[in-house]
This record gives sequence, C-alpha cells and structure tokens, in this order.
Amino acid sequence: METHAELYAGRHEPSPLAIYFPYATLPFDWGYAAPLTFAACQALLMAGLPFRIVGSGDWGWEGDTQVGRTLIVPPGGDEGLKRRLREFAAAGGRIVALGEDRPDARLIWPRERPGPTFLERHAALRGGVGRAAMALYRAYFDRRAVRRLFDRTHASQRLMQGGAEYNPLFRVPPAEERAALLQALGALPVPRVLATKPVLIEWWQQGEIDQLHLVNYADAPRDVTIELPWPVHAQVLSPDTEQVRTLEGRTLEASLDVYAIFLCQRRS
Repeated sequence: METHAELYAGRHEPSPLAIYFPYATLPFDWGYAAPLTFAACQALLMAGLPFRIVGSGDWGWEGDTQVGRTLIVPPGGDEGLKRRLREFAAAGGRIVALGEDRPDARLIWPRERPGPTFLERHAALRGGVGRAAMALYRAYFDRRAVRRLFDRTHASQRLMQGGAEYNPLFRVPPAEERAALLQALGALPVPRVLATKPVLIEWWQQGEIDQLHLVNYADAPRDVTIELPWPVHAQVLSPDTEQVRTLEGRTLEASLDVYAIFLCQRRS
C-alpha cells in the first residue's frame, strides 16, 4: 500500500447501488432494523456486487436525475429521510425497502415489528445509551488497543455479536431471500466477482481508471472471475506477488490469494 499510495487518493466510489445505514436511529431499533441492514450487506457480499454505505449526509450521487441508481433502505427513519426518499424516487431512483413497506419502494423480506423495547419505553435513557453504544462500536473498529481488549475478554462477542453462534447480525440470509433481493435490484451496470467462496469487491474510480479491490475471505487462494459491463485492459497488482499481470476483455480470470487491485482502462 505504501508503494502504491497514490492509488488511494483522489478517487470516488461510482457504484449505483447503496445501502442506507441509519447511524443515528439504529441503536434504538437494534433488534429489528439491524439484522435486516446487516443481512442486506451479507447478501450483496455473497452475490459479489460492489455497493456503498450511505447515511444522513451526502449520498454521493450528483446530477438532476437518479435513473439507474438503487438505494436499499431498512425500516425506520425520520421525516428528513422520508422527504429525501420521495425526492430520490421522483428523480428516477429505485428504492428497495427491507422489512416494512415504503411509498415508491419495492418491499422485500417483510417482517412483523416486535413490541417496544425497554429503551423505547424510557426515552430519557435512549440518548445516553445510544451515544455510548456508538462510541464502543466505533472504538472497536478504529482503535487496535480497544479491539484487542474486547477480543481478549470476549466482550465483542457478548456486546456486538450477541454471544450467540447464530447471531442474526452476521447470518447469511437464506437462498430464497438473497434471490428476492437480486430480483428486486434487477440488472445493474456494475462489475461482479464470482468465486466458490465469498470475495469482497470494492469499486473505485480515479480519473479514467476503474479500480476493483478484491479481498479473499477464504482460508486458501481462490480462482475468481470478474464480469464487467464493458471491455477493459487491466493490470493486476497484489502485495502477495511482485508480478504485474495484464488481462483484457469483459471477463477477467485470476487467482486471488488475499488482496488484489485490478486497474481497468475501459475499451470501446
């Protein structure tokens, strides 16, 4: 990464697919909205699709039209989100609603909302508990010392993973639910990675170059296939080897050990 530090500067994520992550309200609806939100992430990872996480700030989609862009939205949200979703749909954007129906949205994975939790019944406690929960969550991922302490004491499993082997936050949705999500998304003009085990794909653009960052989650190297909407000339960089491979076409095949970057120049 130090050798190729310039690859990580001045770039943006162009994917027309995003999941809305309700950072401010999710701690208060953890038992209902969180499993749906995380399940959507797991389903897209299993499908090999690049997606973005957006929140209440800028969604990163410029222009007056949102045609061809898809937003996956979990339950909940305030009036500001409802207004933004109406504007997004009016501009041609597609909304996929998780759990609960929304205006102008395609509903999948319908769920019955559980009764009010203790925090929902005691509004005075919600603010402090929510801030503390988010502080712990961010500290776990941002600070190595905190992460080591939590893992050594198994606090991460108890607090963030629920302490259960089949925790819903990290459960891959059943095949029929994954198929329902892909059907709701329809055809997307995005790169897609195919492999026998899950491979994370991130799609970035830097000038005229598409960067595809792949991470292998398996415990051994895997053969991967990248399907692209357009033909490319690609160079493959990886910290696992000093060799720089060159590939061409709309289908790229390679062996992935841990991490690799595909630098793709589009061809007509």
